[in-house]
Amino acid sequence: MTTLTEYQIYDLLNRRGPIWLHGIDLSGTDLSGAALSEANMSKSNLTGATMIKVNMRETNLREANLSGANLRASYLTGARLDGANLTGADLSEVDLSGTHMSGANLTGANLTGVDMRSADLAGTNLTGVNLTDARLRGAEADAATQWPEGYDHVNAGVVSSL
Repeated sequence: MTTLTEYQIYDLLNRRGPIWLHGIDLSGTDLSGAALSEANMSKSNLTGATMIKVNMRETNLREANLSGANLRASYLTGARLDGANLTGADLSEVDLSGTHMSGANLTGANLTGVDMRSADLAGTNLTGVNLTDARLRGAEADAATQWPEGYDHVNAGVVSSL
């Protein structure tokens, strides 16, 4: 995994066009307010990163480690989070509509007020997740999707992708 200096991070975040950050170690980095739309951040380490109000529309975060990251009020519409680790992350008030989260691990994450309409939740682990005021209408789940204890995903409007 590659580690960047503060100057390199600043330089990358101020370039135009999609950014290539595949496999980069950005753990603990403050990326708040960054424009990362359409970036490739697959397999990157974002453990404990602060990413408040970040635009990550259609960003590739496949197999990225976002455990303990703070993504509050960020915009991830259409992002790819397949196989990503988001354990203990704060995703409150985040727009995850239309995201692909197949096989992602969100154990213990805070999803208060999150918009997950039309998201792909097949095989996603949502054990212990806070889904207070979350919007899931039209999200797709399968038999392998794991829900918080007592959560009524059918009543929330989640559809089966079987």
